[in-house]
Amino acid sequence: MLEVRICMIADHFPPFLGGGSYCIYQLADALSRNGHKVAVVTWAIPEATGEENMDGIEVHRVAHLDFFRMRSLTYSVNAIPVVLRLIAEGSAEVVHAHGPACGAVGLACKALTGTPVLMTVHGRLYLGRRGDWAAATLEGVTSRRVDFITFDSVNLRQYFLDRYHLDAGRSVAIPNAVDTALFNPKVKRMPLFGLREDDTVVIYVGRLTYGKGLEDLIDGFNRACKRRGELKLLIVGEGPKKEGLMGLVRSLGLEAKVTFTGGVPHEVLPSLYARSDIAVLPSLSEGMSRMLLEAMSSGKAVVATDIPANRELVEHGENGLLVPPGDTVKLSEAILALATDLKERSRLGAEARRSIAERHNVEYRLSMMLRAYETVIEGVQKPCPTTRFKAGKVLNYD
Repeated sequence: MLEVRICMIADHFPPFLGGGSYCIYQLADALSRNGHKVAVVTWAIPEATGEENMDGIEVHRVAHLDFFRMRSLTYSVNAIPVVLRLIAEGSAEVVHAHGPACGAVGLACKALTGTPVLMTVHGRLYLGRRGDWAAATLEGVTSRRVDFITFDSVNLRQYFLDRYHLDAGRSVAIPNAVDTALFNPKVKRMPLFGLREDDTVVIYVGRLTYGKGLEDLIDGFNRACKRRGELKLLIVGEGPKKEGLMGLVRSLGLEAKVTFTGGVPHEVLPSLYARSDIAVLPSLSEGMSRMLLEAMSSGKAVVATDIPANRELVEHGENGLLVPPGDTVKLSEAILALATDLKERSRLGAEARRSIAERHNVEYRLSMMLRAYETVIEGVQKPCPTTRFKAGKVLNYD
């Protein structure tokens, strides 16, 4: 299709570290490299403020109060005039909001300008916790009012369709992609963090936050260590639970076994996967895990919780192992099984690489997203009497 002018609204964007941040950058970069105009309106962070050009992407960093409950609200208020200016300058014919909070910004701008809004949902805000009513309200309102929604997984799409009674014809599942050239089994294995060559290394990469099951990981790892002393655990990432997790490690006497690396630049991750033997994702809920994509693309045997989003990537016994969420005994058994059976570990890693290389490349994600933009733009230009989108128009995306 011809050049598309897109304004992305995203609270996290590089150099902010994290899978979600890189996922958005990856799409923006692919769009820019293929001749489309991309502007990103995102949070200002100490390392980067103001405006800049990042690899052909126009980045606008918006100030906000650095206080937990006020960050999203103050960012949203300050982002609206920036988005409106980009629309007025002709830099945006479609607004692409990443997540419901950013979707609310897009809808405010649509109310003032009529510019269509596409929203990508990367995961659930509402997890059923007490006090989550605000998250459920935000998800429901934005999902019903934006022009089109893309979801990172088929399961996530179905959850939103069922919970918020959405029109299926206004949505599509577009799986996350991974750079299979960067994350590949041939990356050189180097000594890191004082690990010995005979250590069997378990790795987790991601935010240290709620819903990730990290206490389960530490408990399951502790059980496994009692039977195999050469096991080591790398926990890569930052987040609000870090201090509590470090305290748990100390209470179990695992300080010599567990290394918290902190956040690391994206280009360093291939080396961390290369030095690892088993990747574990203990999450209780996921959209589509970037960690799983990267670890599997790197040819690592993975252990993941048996939740719907993970089942879209991992077929138990074929390209990885699935364990019940919260079951630390089963988790420890899976780690031990892979630690003791090098042949099976290698087989699962090779199958993991093959499945990701076939189904989750960047080119496929880009082509699907361009079709979604086209659907939004055409829907606004040629409205139907009862809905912006003809029934069944995008059902063939699935």
